[in-house]
Amino acid sequence: MVNARVMHPLCGVTICICLCISTVTRAQMHGFSFSLADSMPLLAQHIFVDPFGNRYWISPQGIFFKQDIHTDSLYQYSNWNAGIPEQADVSNPLQVLLFYPISARIYFLSRWLTPLHVLDLKSQGILQPTAVALSYDNQIWVFDLQDGMLKKITRDGRLLLQSVPFSQLVHRLFRPTRIIDSRQQLYLYDPRLGIAVCDELANFQTFLPVSSSRSFAAAGKNLYVLRNDSVLLFRLPFGLLAGMHLSAYMQPREIAAGSGDSHLLLLGTRALYILQLSEVSNN
Repeated sequence: MVNARVMHPLCGVTICICLCISTVTRAQMHGFSFSLADSMPLLAQHIFVDPFGNRYWISPQGIFFKQDIHTDSLYQYSNWNAGIPEQADVSNPLQVLLFYPISARIYFLSRWLTPLHVLDLKSQGILQPTAVALSYDNQIWVFDLQDGMLKKITRDGRLLLQSVPFSQLVHRLFRPTRIIDSRQQLYLYDPRLGIAVCDELANFQTFLPVSSSRSFAAAGKNLYVLRNDSVLLFRLPFGLLAGMHLSAYMQPREIAAGSGDSHLLLLGTRALYILQLSEVSNN
């Protein structure tokens, strides 16, 4: 058993709790309740979760895995010729996107992680892609660092629309490493600067400054940022709502949002932790 702290940054209140791996421990604070529900050993570089709760990860060797939580089946995909994958979009489990930044290729995989299609972005004139995502209508979002634009393209690379250069919006070199299309809202995450929010036509709406963070996830109306050893909860248009300080033993490196608004996967150095967030009625 180890001690942890749950903090509400808006009012400066700190609540001490105990987190125990074998049990669900809950900490209530100002309308929210965090709990550590489960943990399991896992060595991975990146973690993802689809709308049905199935888990995906990229191993240190560059192998992409899927664990079907309903059948407990395990699938895997690797492509040594393409390099090491850095990003995946599993928002549509029937069409998983796996992005290899060095070769600038997107691989489309089936629900069993068998290859369906490959898109070479460089052959389409996108020479410096830093982040990709599946759009709500099954097209592709890609950020091209060469011109600093967010672009929406088809599966064969045809340009559908593009934003203005982000250098005109953020006034700094914006280099997102993650794009999330959630409820027809776009979130572009740069761990150095923060989160740019755009609409479904790539029109810039607002910017959430969060410097020097590690990871970002979105689920419904909740936005999560892993910064140092804390998980921060944002909700537009109100901004930062709450935070949870994580115990040192977790060694957090990445987060992924589960189905709905309530589950959060936290990837540590040697384990995966499942956190749960609940809203508490004041009545």
